[in-house]
Amino acid sequence: MKFYLQLLLAVLFLLNFSECLIFVKTLHDEKYPGQCYPVHVRIGAKKKYDLIALKPGEEANDPNTCGTTVCMNSMGLAYVYYCPRTLPSSACDDDKALNTMVKFPECCWNCSKSKDCKEK
Repeated sequence: MKFYLQLLLAVLFLLNFSECLIFVKTLHDEKYPGQCYPVHVRIGAKKKYDLIALKPGEEANDPNTCGTTVCMNSMGLAYVYYCPRTLPSSACDDDKALNTMVKFPECCWNCSKSKDCKEK
């Protein structure tokens, strides 16, 4: 009985932090054998999505999100790591104000300062 209680507590603890972990994708295309394709990355001043192919072991950071995509094998298995909000230890005023100019995982605990864009 004690084991089940500990297991339940561990599952509840993990569910609480599952928002900032990882999800798995299969990115396989016959045009790009042995690679992960398509990987969506926003590039340039207009922030339009570009599609790139990754070889196993390569990763691509998205400069507009706090995340990275890692190609795990030649069958297209890819892990997408991300932080939708800053970690509690970052002491940010706004937990959704991620500094996306910093690469993953450092962006998970770096705060971004808000800018008031209203004309006076």
